[in-house]
Amino acid sequence: MDSSSRQFILGWVAAEAKQALKNVGETLKATDCDFTKALKATIWTADINYFNTVNAIYKQYFKSNFSAYQVADLPKKAGLRLKQ
Repeated sequence: MDSSSRQFILGWVAAEAKQALKNVGETLKATDCDFTKALKATIWTADINYFNTVNAIYKQYFKSNFSAYQVADLPKKAGLRLKQ
């Protein structure tokens, strides 16, 4: 979700993953922190077939300690947006 417009990012899963990490980065920065201080990151995806794409993006930000899981449904039907 775009933090300024409060709207979902419509597009391919890569765009959504990059926006999610941008949001995390903004939160970390607000607390005088950065991605190197994160202890763990967990990824939930509506379709595990996107794992490699999302994994490649997350590796740019987190050097270790992250994992991915497939979920059947996300809040506000966000998982359904991935299939559009």
